[in-house]
Amino acid sequence: LEFLSDFNSEVLSFLAERVKEDVKTQHSILHCKNADEMRHLQAEFLQNAIEQYTAETGKLVEMGEAAIAQAKTRKDSRT
Repeated sequence: LEFLSDFNSEVLSFLAERVKEDVKTQHSILHCKNADEMRHLQAEFLQNAIEQYTAETGKLVEMGEAAIAQAKTRKDSRT
């Protein structure tokens, strides 16, 4: 159960940060002075999102692997 709590906490924290980024980008886009500036902001947003989602996926995979290893260790110690 501790793993699920940690996993959920990590996901919620990540999503909260992504929402902040989304709002910040929307605000910036609303204040663009021309289409080139808007395209630049959108490209930065997408690149940043890809990097953040990739990093977060790595964290979650590592958390899952650690939980599996821990469960295996517990199982092995019982036998």
